[in-house]
Amino acid sequence: MRAHKGLYWKGPQTRAGMVPPAPLAVGMAVAGAGAGPAGFSAATALGLTTQVPSVEAVAVAGRAHRPPRGVVFAARSVERRFRELEPLEVAVIELMRDGTRYVEVSWDDVEAAVVGLVESEAVRPRAICEQIDDEHHVAARTRWQAIERRLGL
Repeated sequence: MRAHKGLYWKGPQTRAGMVPPAPLAVGMAVAGAGAGPAGFSAATALGLTTQVPSVEAVAVAGRAHRPPRGVVFAARSVERRFRELEPLEVAVIELMRDGTRYVEVSWDDVEAAVVGLVESEAVRPRAICEQIDDEHHVAARTRWQAIERRLGL
């Protein structure tokens, strides 16, 4: 099954046909290195909302190409690709940019969730620190500084 230009999918067969790929997975494959979920997709990936996005959002490192069906791309700094950020790290950075816009919990719970990700080594705090320092989004830097203090960095 063709998922996108130059990208094919072979999924499990059912009586109704082949199961299509998840839009977020296709979006991440098309976006390449340094990309990750954004918006509601980021909040869902971090377990901070029960909302299911109607269209998956992916933050792309560098210039955003034409997104696949069911996905919207947001162009971000190409430095994310050079720093080889993982998708969960990008989701944390995107959440720092968006604040409480997409989450269903208090900001203290968001900070606790990010601290939990750092402690479980699911994200690298140094990589996030380096990227946040280069972000033009002032609120993202301020929110991350509060988490750094909580982590003792």
